[in-house]
Amino acid sequence: MRNLGVYIQVLVDGLYVTWNDDGYISELAAGQNISLIVGADSNIWGFKVDKEKNIKQLQNFSQAGNKIYRQEIPVRRRGKNPYILDTENDTRLLRVNDFCFDIHEIAIVFRKGRGFLRTQRVYEDFCFKNGEKVYCPKFGKWPQLIDFLNEIHKKNGTFDKLPEVVAEVLAV
Repeated sequence: MRNLGVYIQVLVDGLYVTWNDDGYISELAAGQNISLIVGADSNIWGFKVDKEKNIKQLQNFSQAGNKIYRQEIPVRRRGKNPYILDTENDTRLLRVNDFCFDIHEIAIVFRKGRGFLRTQRVYEDFCFKNGEKVYCPKFGKWPQLIDFLNEIHKKNGTFDKLPEVVAEVLAV
């Protein structure tokens, strides 16, 4: 994810671990704690999404410049199998460039007791100005995302630079 402007560090019980090309971290057991640390460029925001699609911005631990997000993820046990709660393991990154944006997801997943780091781009779209609100053609049914984008564009002073929405876009 370096070309995205993101670096990721994973600690298991306080020790840094590396992962290979398929994302393999290590064998993980209940009772262990994973720390997921994400460093991001200034045009990237970390957030979580709950079951109702509400967005909660992650705390930025950086004092200046680039951003640093940290998630603590305890490993639990269900029967013999270790697992992680989805609500504790859902780090998403919103990258905004001009009037485009994309959302990436970072998660630790389990396969037969082995932990893997998974990263993927899950959404992308364009932002337009529609009156005093941001409009995104693909995300009209996710008003929480629209509000989040609106807040970011207004805080950054980029809202007025968004192109005005045209009738052809509204018809999509």
